[in-house]
Amino acid sequence: MSSRIMAVLFGVVSFALISVLALTLNVQGSWVSGFSGAPGIENALADEAEQILLEADVRAYEIEVRGRNVSIGVSGAVPPSVRAALQGIGGVGDLDLTASGDGQGQESEPTAEPEPTAEPEPTATPEPTAEPEPTADVTSIAEVIADLDLSTLTFEPGSSVFATGASAALDDLGARLIDLPGVDLEIQGHTGSDGDPDVNLLLSDDRAQAVRNELIERGVDPARLTTRGYGAARPADGTDSGGDERIELVVVGGND
Repeated sequence: MSSRIMAVLFGVVSFALISVLALTLNVQGSWVSGFSGAPGIENALADEAEQILLEADVRAYEIEVRGRNVSIGVSGAVPPSVRAALQGIGGVGDLDLTASGDGQGQESEPTAEPEPTAEPEPTATPEPTAEPEPTADVTSIAEVIADLDLSTLTFEPGSSVFATGASAALDDLGARLIDLPGVDLEIQGHTGSDGDPDVNLLLSDDRAQAVRNELIERGVDPARLTTRGYGAARPADGTDSGGDERIELVVVGGND
């Protein structure tokens, strides 16, 4: 009797153990069938990384997974948001993301705008230099002087006092010299050969000085006028024949 009871109890216990084992295997069957070791983990990480790249419209890429370390090569720039999503994949150890053309996937910092250069201070415009007054042509002035009629520029006999009619000649001479600036003139006094030569020399010098004084009063620059008396040393006709009392104007140079 006891043997039969023991056999029944053994059978019940065995059935119970078999049932529990079968139930356990049925519940965990899907996990067991889905586990494939390291290759399974690598494939899962690669699939998730690929899904992130496709959603970000990144088409040219290469994914390599070794254990939990993921290396991704991408052609073109990778937005920071995509990089952050890849780094957030569960189970990833190290992420090596290489993007060609964007400095390892980092957004390039904006280049600093160059500081504006200071405007150069305007340089002072040099004042125009005054044009030098044209110097009168000595030859043409000499010709004009030679054409002057000085025959009425006479003196009282033996004196440096002007004779009647000399005033008009002085007025005309002064006006002409003012209109012809830039030339130095020598006023030369001449006398005849009658009388003492020394007296005639002094007289000719006094008459030349009298002409100079009258021209200065009429506005001619004194610096332009010099005087010299020759007495009877230079007769008009080249001979010592008398009747050579006269005043002559000679161009001696132009002003600098």
